[in-house]
Amino acid sequence: MFTLDVEKDLKLALVHSTFAPLYLDIVTKERDYLGKRLAWPPQAHDDGFF
Repeated sequence: MFTLDVEKDLKLALVHSTFAPLYLDIVTKERDYLGKRLAWPPQAHDDGFF
């Protein structure tokens, strides 16, 4: 997987399917906040969405 070290504790990585459970956790916890700015959070209810 491609990654790019930006700083000592910050790395960018290309999107990968193994991140789906992590994305779902974040969206589940922050759905209301994300939904104020993005249209898709209300539709993200499982790993398959990502």
